Amino acid sequence: MNSGTNRPQGLFITGTDTGVGKTIVAAGLVIALRKQGLNCGYFKPVASGAVKTRAGLISPDLRLILHTTGLMDPPPLMNPVCLVPPLAPLPAAAMAGVRWTWAEIARAYGLLQRYHDFLVVEGVGGVLVPLKKKFLVVDLIKRLGLPVLVVGRPDLGTINHTLLTLTVLKQHNIKTLGFLFNGQKGRPGPAERTAPDLIRAFSGVPYWGSLPWDNKVSEERFRLGSIPARTGKLVANNFRAIGQLS
Repeated sequence: MNSGTNRPQGLFITGTDTGVGKTIVAAGLVIALRKQGLNCGYFKPVASGAVKTRAGLISPDLRLILHTTGLMDPPPLMNPVCLVPPLAPLPAAAMAGVRWTWAEIARAYGLLQRYHDFLVVEGVGGVLVPLKKKFLVVDLIKRLGLPVLVVGRPDLGTINHTLLTLTVLKQHNIKTLGFLFNGQKGRPGPAERTAPDLIRAFSGVPYWGSLPWDNKVSEERFRLGSIPARTGKLVANNFRAIGQLS
C-alpha cells in the first residue's frame, strides 16, 4: 500500500509485549511531529478491550489519542476493527461474533492517507499476536508496508524480548527504524545500562533512547506528563535520519 516513493508515509509502533506503553509513545510522537509542522495522523487497525460510549465502541488506546493529540478524524476510521473482549484479537472476535476483513482496514488506511502526510500506526501487543487465523501482527505490518519502531521495557530480561522481536521482523524482511525503552524508574542499574548496546550489537538496529517513568502520566486521566517533550527530542534526533524532517 506504499505510494512507491522513497519517503516513508508513516511508521508502525510495535512492542516487545503488551503493556509496554506503545500508546503513550504513539501519542507523544503524533504531538511532537505535529509541532514540527508535519500533518501527522494516527491509525490503530485492530483493538480489543473496547468500551461502549454514547458515540459507540471505542478502545482505551484511541480515547487517549483523541484526548491528547488534537486529532479529530472519525473513530471508526482511526480504528476500524474495535472489539470488546479484552483478549488477543483472534479469540476476542470469536467471542464477540465479529467477522472482519482486510478490506475494512485497507479502506480506512487509504482514507487516512488522503487526510494526512504521515501516519503513526499502532499495533496490538507484539509482532506474533494473532489477528485472524494464519494472520499475525507481523503480517499486518507487511501488508501496510511501513517501517517499524519497537518499544520495550528497560527491565532485566529486555535483551531477550527485544532481540526476539527484532529477529522476527528481520526474518520477514521488515525495515526496523530503531528500538526504544519506556518507563525507566530511577537511575538505570548495570542491566539497564548494558542492554541497549548489547541489543544494538546483536541486531544491528539503532537505539533511539529511553523514556523515563513519569508519575504525571495517566492513561485513565488522559495525561501524558513530560512524554511529548521528551518524545520531541527523539523526533529531532531520529526522524531526520529517515528523511521526514529537514
